[in-house]
Amino acid sequence: MAYYLIISFVLFITIDYRFIYSLIDSKLLYSTPGSKINLLLNRKDELKTKKLCKIDAYVIIFFSLGFFLINYSVSSFIFNAKPLFIDIFYKKINLTEIMEGYESSFIIIYHFSCLICFFSLAFKYVEYIKKCISKILHKILKKYNENNIQIANTENIIARDENDECFCISDESLYQNLLITGSIGSGKTSGAISRITYNLIKSGKGGLILDAKGNFVDIVKDMCNMTGRQNELIILSKNTDYFFELLDNKISSLELSNRLKLVITLISPTNNSDSYWLDKVENVIMNLIVIMKYNKNLSIMELHKMVSQEDYLKGILNKIKKDIKVNVPNDKTSFELASSISFIENEFFKIDQRVNSIIKSEITRLTIPLITDYEIYNQFCKINNKNIIDFNNNKIVVLSLNIGENRALCKIISTFLKLSFQKYVLSKLSNPEPVFFIADEFQEFCNSEDAHFLSLSREAKCINVISTQSYSSLISNLKDKSASNVIIQNLVNKIWFRNDDNYTISEIVKQLGKINTIKQNTSISESGGESKKSFLKEGLRNKKSGITKALNFISVKENEYDENFFSRELKTFEALALVNTKQGIITKKVIFERWK
Repeated sequence: MAYYLIISFVLFITIDYRFIYSLIDSKLLYSTPGSKINLLLNRKDELKTKKLCKIDAYVIIFFSLGFFLINYSVSSFIFNAKPLFIDIFYKKINLTEIMEGYESSFIIIYHFSCLICFFSLAFKYVEYIKKCISKILHKILKKYNENNIQIANTENIIARDENDECFCISDESLYQNLLITGSIGSGKTSGAISRITYNLIKSGKGGLILDAKGNFVDIVKDMCNMTGRQNELIILSKNTDYFFELLDNKISSLELSNRLKLVITLISPTNNSDSYWLDKVENVIMNLIVIMKYNKNLSIMELHKMVSQEDYLKGILNKIKKDIKVNVPNDKTSFELASSISFIENEFFKIDQRVNSIIKSEITRLTIPLITDYEIYNQFCKINNKNIIDFNNNKIVVLSLNIGENRALCKIISTFLKLSFQKYVLSKLSNPEPVFFIADEFQEFCNSEDAHFLSLSREAKCINVISTQSYSSLISNLKDKSASNVIIQNLVNKIWFRNDDNYTISEIVKQLGKINTIKQNTSISESGGESKKSFLKEGLRNKKSGITKALNFISVKENEYDENFFSRELKTFEALALVNTKQGIITKKVIFERWK
């Protein structure tokens, strides 16, 4: 026990000496280089500094007094244990005899040194102590919240920040849409999308989920079972009990032809943006739809026959001409039929063979993937007794198709279903119902019309959660940088995972902007006086010399987060979140947990 007194006393005296010397040296004897400049630079934060100083003072006092009392109780017990012996080189030394007459003075010096030592340590490591206290308090509050507080449904906890505090996005923020980007394996799906999807399902909302990989549907099933919503789940895949009408008879011919044009544009290998061809294709489809509606045979198979078999189409037109002579339709139907028949006979049949072939190839590119495979045709094209999908009553509709197996089919069905959902949402603008739209790998089935829907979805109370690998992937699919930028702008909230795309990183850095930082430049120079030439060695020798140290401070604007942060520093399941709240836009690094 006596060893404790000797070692601690030497330690206390050493720390006391260093602390007192540095304190006197910096505060009384010398002026710290740059102290006046620092005072001018930090004058704007004077109020904040005063508040922090009060907190620091409390921490220093409690920390130093607490450890002093602990050491006081231990040392007092040792001092009362007499006599005190210590072994040095196999020789016992009686400390009680050595300190006889000076014991009280030693005890006072020991305890005073102890107090100064703990005060200096607290003064030096006050920031670290505050962090430790903050973590301990947070863990206590977190445990209390888990046991006693239920978080409101309006708050969606999706991750935790660097201080292990909950990171939430309110419904009001989510109505402004959310974009999630990140490279393969960064944690987009199993981290962010899964957590957000669970919160939306738990809140009782319905909507549409596009599962382009075909494996997310199992996670959604588990979520619905956990929340008791398994009866509200509708899964559309190659073999399900539900049927989705690709060509809805309730939609006007013009709107339906526009949908088909968007799908053709999406699956075209060149994604042809030439408005001439697209307009021609849309015009042909619209007039063929008018004919099909009159014959009450609106289907993908019928569209394919009419486009690919000219004789078949001519036979239908002749039959309609004979029929309307006997059964005269109303004025609207007569006008539409006359216009469509005139277009087909006078333009479509008479256009250049090359142009005709191009139009046919574009339309059959849409129809062939749907009619050549019996399983696909039976599920998506053939009218049957299966339940027709709708989005009413908070239904959770999941389209599960593996884009790796049939890329064209996945894009076609996803686009049709997405456009149908968007029409449903916008039809509820006068009486909106909270719904959600979640799309992973959104670059595979996005189009320029999505920007219009995203701009109106907030009024319709639709939460759009869009995930894509990078901004470049959107541009590559749309073949239009401005259209891609408009879509990104309408996704106000963003979660950026680690990314390897230079363009995406540069755009993120630009959006985050720059902040003012203080740069310090230190220069040390040595000057000599009474210099003389040395006869023994070449060169000059200084009899007197002096060292000068100068500190310069300059304010510069730098990116708040650089390229290295997004490409290297972010680990798996780590991301930077930018969320628009009532208090303004906040930017925070967050950490997700893998969905199990």
